[in-house]
Amino acid sequence: MNFRFNWKHILFHFLGLWFFSYGFMVLSYLQNVEVAEIVRLSNDKIQIKSAQSLSKIVVSMAIAFVIGYLIALVISFIVSKKFKGSWINTLIAFIVFFVLMKLDLTGWAVAKEVFLFPGSFFNGWKFHLLNGTILIGFGIFFIFGIKFFYNNPRIGKSSKSPQYA
Repeated sequence: MNFRFNWKHILFHFLGLWFFSYGFMVLSYLQNVEVAEIVRLSNDKIQIKSAQSLSKIVVSMAIAFVIGYLIALVISFIVSKKFKGSWINTLIAFIVFFVLMKLDLTGWAVAKEVFLFPGSFFNGWKFHLLNGTILIGFGIFFIFGIKFFYNNPRIGKSSKSPQYA
């Protein structure tokens, strides 16, 4: 069994979990685009709360977030096993993300302004589809990109044996 601790592995898989989770959450708005657009474009807190209470969009967002989180976790474990990395690093990334999520410290409130900007040129379903796809793309990059990070000869090899050497 391979139990090597590697902070780069943890960071990359944490970011992969983060992007997948929020990517699926953004894509969940496609179930009810009209309500999602009211919530997104409204500055009136009362109108936002009434729009959310009239739909099941909040529940679908939570379910999509958890589904994205679990899919990213499974993919992370598969990638770790395939490239002979340590599964313990993925587990640590899972635990850190879970704790930050429970404490509401994932940074989504601030980061969403940046990551939802590309879709701001579109309205309706295109906004949510483009932003969700971009977030999931970043998640895939971070989960699978760790292998290329270690195999890049320009980045100095660590004296400790890397996970994906």
